[in-house]
Amino acid sequence: MTTESATAAVNARTWKDVLIGGILVGTGVVVLGDVVAASVISVLFLGWTLVIGGAVGIGSSLWLIGKGGFWIGMLGGVLALIAGVVFLRNPDATLLALSLAIGAVMLVNGITRLVAAIQHREIRLALALSGVLSLVLGVLILSQWPTSAIWLIGTLLGIQLIVDGATMILIGRFPLFPK
Repeated sequence: MTTESATAAVNARTWKDVLIGGILVGTGVVVLGDVVAASVISVLFLGWTLVIGGAVGIGSSLWLIGKGGFWIGMLGGVLALIAGVVFLRNPDATLLALSLAIGAVMLVNGITRLVAAIQHREIRLALALSGVLSLVLGVLILSQWPTSAIWLIGTLLGIQLIVDGATMILIGRFPLFPK
C-alpha cells in the first residue's frame, strides 16, 4: 500500500466518521425530543429481538439433538422467547422493571466505587467522582420511581447516541494517523 492510498483511506474514513457521527447526534436529539415514545419503542425493539433470538436459539439447538449443548441451547432459546413475549405483551411493566433495575445497579455501583476509592489512593479522585455521580443518579431514579420508568430508557438512549455521535465526529476530525 502506497502512502497516497493510505492517506486516501484515512480521508475516506474521516469523512464517513463525521457523517455517521452527525447522524447519531441528530438521532439522539430526536430521541430526546420524545423520551416516552423512545422508551416504549426501545422496549418493543428489545422484545422483538428476544423473540427472534429465542426462535433462532431453539432452531439451532435442534441441530444438536443427541449431542452436547442441546439442552442448554434449548433452555436459552425458550427463555429468550418467553422474555420477548412478556416484553411485547407488557411494555409498561417492562419499563417499570428495567428502570428499577437500572436505579438499583447505579446505586450499588456508586457505593462500590466509593468503597474502592477509599482503598485505592492512586485513582481515588476518579473513583470518588464516578461513585458520587452513580450514587446520585441511582437515588434520583429510585426516588422518582415509578415515574422515572416513563422517561429513563429514552433519556439514556438519547444521551448515549449524542455521546457516540460526538465521539465519531471527533475521531473523524482528528484522524488516528495524521499526515
